[in-house]
Amino acid sequence: MRAVVIGLVVFVCLAGFAGYWVAATDHPTTTPVVPLFTYTQSGKFTYLAALENNTLYNNTKYLTPGNGTLFTSITDWVNVSFDYRLTADTPVNASSVATVSVFLQSPAWTKPLATETIRTLERDGTFESLQGSYDVNVSNITDLAAQIEKQTGYAPSAYSLVIAPSIRSSVGLGETATGISFFPQLTLNFTADQIKPSALSSTTSGKFIPPGDPPAPGKSDVSVVAFLLMFGSVGGVGALGYYAYATRDERREPDLAAITRPYTEAIVDARAPPSAVSLVPVRAWEDVVKAADTLGSPIIRVVRPTVGESDDAVTTSFYVVSGSSAFVFVHGAHTPPGVSPPPELTARPPAAGGPPKDLSTAVREWHERYPRIPGINSSNLDSFVEWSDRISDRLRWFRPSSAMRQDSEELLLRAIGLAQRGRLDAAWVILGQLHARLGPWDSPAKPGPMTPSPARAPAPSPSAASSKSPNAKP
Repeated sequence: MRAVVIGLVVFVCLAGFAGYWVAATDHPTTTPVVPLFTYTQSGKFTYLAALENNTLYNNTKYLTPGNGTLFTSITDWVNVSFDYRLTADTPVNASSVATVSVFLQSPAWTKPLATETIRTLERDGTFESLQGSYDVNVSNITDLAAQIEKQTGYAPSAYSLVIAPSIRSSVGLGETATGISFFPQLTLNFTADQIKPSALSSTTSGKFIPPGDPPAPGKSDVSVVAFLLMFGSVGGVGALGYYAYATRDERREPDLAAITRPYTEAIVDARAPPSAVSLVPVRAWEDVVKAADTLGSPIIRVVRPTVGESDDAVTTSFYVVSGSSAFVFVHGAHTPPGVSPPPELTARPPAAGGPPKDLSTAVREWHERYPRIPGINSSNLDSFVEWSDRISDRLRWFRPSSAMRQDSEELLLRAIGLAQRGRLDAAWVILGQLHARLGPWDSPAKPGPMTPSPARAPAPSPSAASSKSPNAKP
């Protein structure tokens, strides 16, 4: 299994590398497109503020950007100038039209004040310019805002005067022309008895590519090796993944010593399983630990040889007894926990006055002493199939949810599996246990009478073993 994991990691890494290789090289080669010309548009606002006589600025009459704060109480006029320039990297034919909109606005309303159009003549060269101006009467603006506030009952904490040119230019080179636009905007914010200009300058750039068919892509330069590596590694991941999934039930169980080490003090070794109890199989070692903690009972450990395996193959069972029932977990189980060997198979003490008993001899004796179905031919597969069908019929009289039926059906399926793999002797051992469980029987030839059920539902027969010979491979 470790080799499968290592192989998966290697193939996944190779698939990732190959995918990156393909993505990095699988692109068409194209010829870069050269623009016909590039251009830059810039807009710059400036102002000249006329002041009343004041002490703050030593009776200075005018202020320009950066020379001081504009206060509404001492500012009469603000003359705003705008300069637009279009610059190209090659001589072009250009003309521009600017529509300047002026409006007063607050968070709740907008009041248009003026609109003006400015045009330029077409000219040749590497730049085009356009100028405009607007005079702001500060008293008129504050009075208008106060009047709107009185009429609406809405008193904004601030309002703004916006001067917004919309400039559209036509630029041509030879027989090709294009249109470009530019939208700078100056805002005079009236707040806290001050006038604060913002966005005094702005710039944008672009390039003009004449319309036409796009360049044809060149030949892809993807390496054939990259494709082969990618498909091969993806196929390897799929194959190993399928193998890991298909063999998931054949994986080694958890190491017994590792999982039982923390609970050594609670484990008691016994030579035989608890007698006269109803077994309740659990799926995992943790379930046995939970049962022992809940009931306050020790965990009984019994080691026995595995039916049908080699002489040194053993199965370890753990029991937690609760009244007339016992929870059981089997580690390395190939047969159900109900098939238990006699005590001498775990301890194997030497006979008095004689040599030690061999384990294989004990297994053979166990097979001979275990309950067997009377009158059977243990080497006859047809006889095994016949008795499998009879036991299956007997199980149908039990409730589907009963523990007896579920446990017995599991035993029967395991017996059939052993017979299909040619291990008929071990299969008869399990079938003998089922015969003893479900008795009494009238005769070796047919099952004994049972109280009939009014509605007996048919169930699939486990006689699929009849299609296999005793020596067939799984």
